[in-house]
Amino acid sequence: MWSLFKELRLHNKLAAQRNPMFEKNKFAKFFLFFGGLFWVGYLIFLGVIIAFALKKSIINLEAYQALNTILPLVLSLDFLMRFPLQKPPTQEITPYLLLPIKKKQVIDFLLLRSLPHFINFFWFCFFIPFALITVTYTYGLSGVILYNLGIWLLILVNNYWYILCRLLINEKTIWVLLPTLFYLALGLLIFLPDQSPIGYFFRALGDYLIEGRLVAYIGVLGCIVALFFINRVVVSKLIYSETSKSQDSTKVLTISSYSYLERFGEIGEFMRLELKLLLRNKRCRVSLRSIAFLVVIFSLLISFTPAYDGKFTSNF
Repeated sequence: MWSLFKELRLHNKLAAQRNPMFEKNKFAKFFLFFGGLFWVGYLIFLGVIIAFALKKSIINLEAYQALNTILPLVLSLDFLMRFPLQKPPTQEITPYLLLPIKKKQVIDFLLLRSLPHFINFFWFCFFIPFALITVTYTYGLSGVILYNLGIWLLILVNNYWYILCRLLINEKTIWVLLPTLFYLALGLLIFLPDQSPIGYFFRALGDYLIEGRLVAYIGVLGCIVALFFINRVVVSKLIYSETSKSQDSTKVLTISSYSYLERFGEIGEFMRLELKLLLRNKRCRVSLRSIAFLVVIFSLLISFTPAYDGKFTSNF
């Protein structure tokens, strides 16, 4: 089993190196590295600033308890960040379907490979300085370690939740309603009631994680394992449905010529080629719809909410 994982990992590295854009990607990686350093520094700065701000402004709660109350918002932001940065595992399993390898082992490898993804460690840059300032005084260094361990486990839950939603959305766009309604209901439960049950739950969960209570860790690990096996079942069914599809070779395909773009001359020709490129297959169409959906959501947020009013605009 482990030898298979090592072999598949080697294949992944070789695939990246054999890409004709590998040499050019090195320059892109160079700039991405400095961009990553910027965000690391920015998150550390935010962790320090928010820690001191909460310690001064919150009276009836500890600073880390106040942050834990709105922890679902952080997880929601983490969920959205994964769309452009993390791809679903089904895109890489197809070449192995004809080989004498157990399909479940390949699926397990691809799901487990998502654990060390850099985005699962991204939030440490925020929570470590925050915990050092707010948790150390009450629970010491052990509390800081346990708190960040608990946050990391919650991020892993979010990781498999994202993969599940992404797989379903790639299959049928209507599944975009699943995370939308989920996070909408979560937001309503946080902000509408005077005593938010979700906020109370995450505040208590954060306290249990800091105190090292096994019940909290077992519960979070149980969620990770459950989502792992749900993803395994979903990936297996999606692969089976793709391989069992039989297309009729006599089917006449109708391809739009986009003749209405001819009036724009050479620019219209480029626009027509671009449209054909974007709409050439299902995966490209799904990606286009996903990006359009995110743009619409962001536009609605800045248009109909006070998110970008006041000091928030200048700070972010």
